[in-house]
Amino acid sequence: MSVFTHPALADVDAVGPVIEKVGVALDRDPTDWAPLWEHDILRAITLMEVPDPYNPMPNCGGIFGDKPVDYATQMAVAERIARFDANVVLALPTPTMSGYAIHVLGNETQIESYFSRYLNPNPGRSFFGITEPDVGSDATAGTSTIVASEGGRRMTVHKKLVGGAKQANAGLLFVWDAVARAHKMVMCDEALISQLQIGRLPMHGLTGADLTEIRCENIEIPETAILGHGRTAGLRDGFFAMNSVFERYRPIVATLAIGSARGILDKLCDMGVSRTVLDPLFVRHAVFLQRLKQIADTYETGTSKVYDTSRLKLDAVAFLDATVATVFRSLPSADLFQHPSLLKKCRDAKSYEYMEGTSHIHLLQSFRSYVPASA
Repeated sequence: MSVFTHPALADVDAVGPVIEKVGVALDRDPTDWAPLWEHDILRAITLMEVPDPYNPMPNCGGIFGDKPVDYATQMAVAERIARFDANVVLALPTPTMSGYAIHVLGNETQIESYFSRYLNPNPGRSFFGITEPDVGSDATAGTSTIVASEGGRRMTVHKKLVGGAKQANAGLLFVWDAVARAHKMVMCDEALISQLQIGRLPMHGLTGADLTEIRCENIEIPETAILGHGRTAGLRDGFFAMNSVFERYRPIVATLAIGSARGILDKLCDMGVSRTVLDPLFVRHAVFLQRLKQIADTYETGTSKVYDTSRLKLDAVAFLDATVATVFRSLPSADLFQHPSLLKKCRDAKSYEYMEGTSHIHLLQSFRSYVPASA
């Protein structure tokens, strides 16, 4: 049985109408995700990456079996939700990137501080602040810094395209530590967040990401806010922390694009578009699921390659673009504009450049996929 056909995914399909309804609501208000929390399946999925003893529904409530939920299953869940609305994946208060970095690299106090939030009825969202307005995805060229001061350290930050920060009660900021002369992650709790200037950015598509801009000037922070404080682990350096997070979550961007394409195809099929037109795209979708499983397997075995993931993202977004083009070729305008949910999916499909990494960077990385291993 393929992980992408697991029987428990039928439970996600069952709440598909709820996912689509909330996806529309998120266009009006990116904080309006609370109805999702009323469904056990979606709450269990949200808590999937929360470790014991902070997870009130450990192992996703057992809906995927007795074994711990693996990376491929997480991909399968994200792909299935994205068929209805990828905004929901982005809006749910999952631990995501910050949680993964803290779980792997944080000290015991930091881990407890971050994950104990999930024992509350409403854990709140978190953010992962990397991108800066003047340097884009070249995080190491950023100007955000922490410096020594009499009271400890002071931080100056300017980040942009940071998801969820306006709603967040926790998060991480990537900075240059002038004292250690290394990149670090600064862990933000509610007290520190209250000192940040956080503004929402205008968005047109994938509004569940709730993108923001973050600024602060010379604010005091405790040394204990530095991720991994007191630990001697080599990966305490923020640069390696950032890369380890991106390595895990880059494939999820491709997964959401693939699921979004499948959702559009399902709607076209329901509207009576010829299978002669759609079947080649359905076949491509099936092939993409196989590629996702292969990527997940290499990640689990520690043999993943950055360039393979970059190629997957490029191919997945191209597949989604081809699917959207099929919509406008296959449907008369009168039919198209009677289906606002389909138009929304097409609009959201053009927003994947918001997501981690630009196409240009992935194009530069992915060429290695085509170089023979013996070269």
